[in-house]
Amino acid sequence: MTDDIHDVILVGAGVAGSRLLTHLLASPWRTRRILVIERAPERHEDHALAFWTAGASALDPLVEHGWTALRSVAPDGREFVGQLRDHRYVSTRRSTIVGAAAALGGPNVARITGDVGSIHDEHGLAVVHVGAATHRGRLVFDSRRPSPGPATVRLIQRFTGWVVETVTPCFDPGAATLFDFRTDQAGATCFVYVLPFSSTRALVEHVAIGPVDAALPEPGDMLRGYLTARLGVPPDGYSVTVRERGESPLSDARHPRRAGRCICNIGLRGGRLKPSSGYALARIERDSLAIVRSLASHGHPFGVPRDGWWYRSLDAIFLRVLAREPARSPAIFAALMRRPDVTLRFLDERAGLVDLLRLLVALPTWVFLRATLGWALSRRAPPHLKTAA
Repeated sequence: MTDDIHDVILVGAGVAGSRLLTHLLASPWRTRRILVIERAPERHEDHALAFWTAGASALDPLVEHGWTALRSVAPDGREFVGQLRDHRYVSTRRSTIVGAAAALGGPNVARITGDVGSIHDEHGLAVVHVGAATHRGRLVFDSRRPSPGPATVRLIQRFTGWVVETVTPCFDPGAATLFDFRTDQAGATCFVYVLPFSSTRALVEHVAIGPVDAALPEPGDMLRGYLTARLGVPPDGYSVTVRERGESPLSDARHPRRAGRCICNIGLRGGRLKPSSGYALARIERDSLAIVRSLASHGHPFGVPRDGWWYRSLDAIFLRVLAREPARSPAIFAALMRRPDVTLRFLDERAGLVDLLRLLVALPTWVFLRATLGWALSRRAPPHLKTAA
């Protein structure tokens, strides 16, 4: 039993917990008693994290690579490269973010490792159970993986990536390939994603978006086939230096920010993953800053901007299109990439009316109208009858 009371308990030291800790330690809260509860190290998997930026941010020192051009390739090989004017597409790694936060601290920051059993309010404090120990905090930020909630559409995004080094130059380091659809679609939305770090080194990643229980071909076979058939790399002309694998849930399920009087959900548990894209890092960064501002202004973390219902609706409709008509995905993503800056503003939920109209004109109107009608009807069903589209 631990009787000490902490001002802040961070449950999870992944990306969300690390970025919030970083900003807390750069604020007046740096003198408060902070406890960080981390999962066992052997459960961690490192992987690349990409995002885009339209200006300076606190993430800049962690950026490892960047691009100002985005490429998409249709199933028939037609290629389009869009030049970014207002943004820069960049990448870092999970280990870089977590490591930077782990290097911070002081006598007021304690760290423990263990599995969190439960979190609940009790007598004006939040109580966190870690094994046989009990920890109490005035505020708890919970970044554990969320439990599935009611949703009208539910998909999963699975990715398998290799960092590849080739004997001869094979990559264009000036452009990141976001979508190359020259791979087996397998009844889902499948593409290859390439982040070139140099002409001979790149992250080559197979991405599949489909039903949660979908049976997909072996991604490793697809990556080997892509390297040889699409990039012309002979089987003995490359080596794999890093392997990564992961998945992200994509749905219109709601993720409450408040889980108790003293408990705030952050990261994926707080709904910071963008359902229509699978990106989360930039949203986590903005949320961490908003939480610190709320603490300074209100003394609690709940005075953060609410997600706009309009964008939540558009996310759900887009997911419904991917679920019901995956064969249209290449054309839809190609249309979005022809207006890369507009698309990135839309994904950041900064798009104005003109931006939205430009995107709507570029997309297949009737496909999205059908999806909008189906989504609206599905929302009328009782919660216990709602299922993935």
